Amino acid sequence: MCAGRSARMGRPKALLPFQGGTFLSVILDRLRALGLPFMAVVRGPDLLLPEEVLAGLPVLVNPDPETGPIGSIQAGLKAGARGFPWLLAVPVDHPAVTLETLQALVRAAEAGGGHLWVPSHRGRRGHPVVFSQACYEDLMSVPPGEGARWVVARHRNLRVEVPVEDPGVLRNVDTPQEYRQLLREDGVLGHGSRFRDRDPQAAGRVGGGDTEARDPATFGTSRSRPKPMTRFVLNSRVVQTDQPPGTILLDFIRLSSGLTGTKEACREGECGACTVLLGSPGPQGLVYRAVASCLLPLGDVQGCHVVTVEGLSEGPLTLVQEMILEHSASQCGFCTPGIVMSLTGFCLASTTFSFPEALDALDGNLCRCTGYVAIRDAARALCERLEGVQLDPEVRVATLVELGVLPRGFLEAPGLVSQLQTPEPPSTSEAVNPVLVAGGTDLFVQKPEELREAPLEFLSRRRDLDFIRLEDGVLRVGGAVTLESFRLSEVVNRVFPTLRDDLLLHSSTILRNRATLTGNIVNASPVGDVTIMLLALDATLEIGTAAGQTRRVPLSEFYRGYKEFDLTPGELITEIRIPEPAPGTRFNFEKVSNREILDIAAVSTALRLVLAPDGTIQDLRLSAGGVAPVPLFVTGLEKFRGLKPEGETVGLLARHVVEAVSPISDIRGSATYKRLLLGQLVRAHFSAEVLS
Repeated sequence: MCAGRSARMGRPKALLPFQGGTFLSVILDRLRALGLPFMAVVRGPDLLLPEEVLAGLPVLVNPDPETGPIGSIQAGLKAGARGFPWLLAVPVDHPAVTLETLQALVRAAEAGGGHLWVPSHRGRRGHPVVFSQACYEDLMSVPPGEGARWVVARHRNLRVEVPVEDPGVLRNVDTPQEYRQLLREDGVLGHGSRFRDRDPQAAGRVGGGDTEARDPATFGTSRSRPKPMTRFVLNSRVVQTDQPPGTILLDFIRLSSGLTGTKEACREGECGACTVLLGSPGPQGLVYRAVASCLLPLGDVQGCHVVTVEGLSEGPLTLVQEMILEHSASQCGFCTPGIVMSLTGFCLASTTFSFPEALDALDGNLCRCTGYVAIRDAARALCERLEGVQLDPEVRVATLVELGVLPRGFLEAPGLVSQLQTPEPPSTSEAVNPVLVAGGTDLFVQKPEELREAPLEFLSRRRDLDFIRLEDGVLRVGGAVTLESFRLSEVVNRVFPTLRDDLLLHSSTILRNRATLTGNIVNASPVGDVTIMLLALDATLEIGTAAGQTRRVPLSEFYRGYKEFDLTPGELITEIRIPEPAPGTRFNFEKVSNREILDIAAVSTALRLVLAPDGTIQDLRLSAGGVAPVPLFVTGLEKFRGLKPEGETVGLLARHVVEAVSPISDIRGSATYKRLLLGQLVRAHFSAEVLS
């Protein structure tokens, strides 16, 4: 219903920009996802609506908008809605109502038990409202001066309240001030927005979603330009959207596409309920990895294949789904889609189909019903079914299709992706210094609202930054290499065999498939696991300057203070250089945290020890996390060279390290505890197992 004159707003509310479209287009996208048998738009006599938004929907006219919503409802009933058991009346000035709320109202109406259904949020009733056929006669005969509230009051004894966790049902946007507040709450405008001082009344009319990328609350018609388009394959269809590249993929999947099998929960990548498969073009075809869609920006899936749980359900149950079913590994079902996607990602990535690797693939998936034993049983059965299967990388997908692990639609995906012809990611701005996004696994936890409309540059598109090679005694790692690619690299495992297990302590598979080593470095966290490891390994950073030159900085000299480092605007870490270990080298990493997986260290430390042929210390490097404002490289260890790494020497070293730190008390432990813990972890570096 968009027939109101929008007098207080000063412009048509239906056409106000919102969430990459307009009030009207956003609402229609969500309503289309409901699959209703009849839907129409009711406008006033003077409002012109863009055809690309209507997409063939019937448009009705409320000849007297002054009657309010009741006139629009009556227009809908006259146009044929009376033939249906219930009517959902959605006002255009409530654009923030979620698809989940609409679905909840539809389910409640289909269940019956009342004459009308109203959403309520924390005890307050809102919109939209569903009216049953029992209300139609009253809706058509509302007394003059009365409105839909009169009908609601007459049927109040059979009014059903549908509780929802959606404040959008209460957000009635009638004024420029309310519109700006909506945008702030939705993350489009922050309190520090560069647009905050503009006059919200200085506006012209706009249509559709092709407005200039500037303040949605203060738009005009001049200098408009098309929005950048993102094109990708979603399950089995090509999708094209002008939503900002900083839009979270999870929101696009659920709200714009209506694929609600992908669940929303933590929005921090900690639970796995939102897991999807991301197929990225590679030299041998599409390479699939399980990722957390709650931290994945829409622009970074351009030219890729995104698979949700619905994409696995285009035919009979897949082998993974069968194993889940046979072993009763689905309880309430909320987390099951993510678990299915992670195990499917395991099948696409594993070379051995071993049970331990299957458990590693599930390290980012929670089960809120604590059904882990059944889930493990399902994973074990899956591995047994795939035991002995040899997968040639070039025919891996085809083989998995024949085995029933993947639906046949995966065979068509490469052809669909190749038709996209999108070699370059969409640009949100011509800004000189866009926000560089590598994995975004921390960036989109900290400030997703700010990044939604920001100019972004996706480093995952930089093929020149995606390499791992050993040359002239140096392990060279590109600036866009993900943690999981690094962890599973044959070269890395040959040179540093313990890192394969050490890096399992850094987040989870669905995050490591996106997070990068350089991202961990520039995040500058005092407890960054990768940074602590690389400090001990004597890593050097190769930095590309804005002028196209390069410079090298030892990682031990990179940090200047808390969250401060030697990187200026326009510069980028293009490569990490790690010297190949000399004979007699030992490396060890120790970390203590409340949880083994997906947790921040209370204290961590890494050691690189080179032993001379006589068993004495030839070289020693040690780093520590959680005990200083920066990832700490411990200096002054030269005095321990030539000593045996045992007994009194180890005690003196532990004392030296503890005296070099300056921890603070926080939620992960007191300063005293951290000093004691660090001393113990230093001693652990010299256990018989490590030294052997």
